[in-house]
Amino acid sequence: MITLLSCLRVNTTVVGFFDAMGAEAVDFIIKQTELSTIFASGEYIKKLIDFRKAGHCKNVKIMVNFDNDTSAELLA
Repeated sequence: MITLLSCLRVNTTVVGFFDAMGAEAVDFIIKQTELSTIFASGEYIKKLIDFRKAGHCKNVKIMVNFDNDTSAELLA
């Protein structure tokens, strides 16, 4: 909620993603919105990294993980 309110404060558009969305749907939304920063849980960050390895989500430059238990594997 804090992230949402912070984005609204600086007039930034917030785009929601759902766990059920596939790589093509997420990639389409990212391209259409020119999204470059994503705030997500570690679980979704792993999914986004897999999408990038498959050639999707190229616009994303910054991923912010909400979880405190970020593994060394995820950081690599």
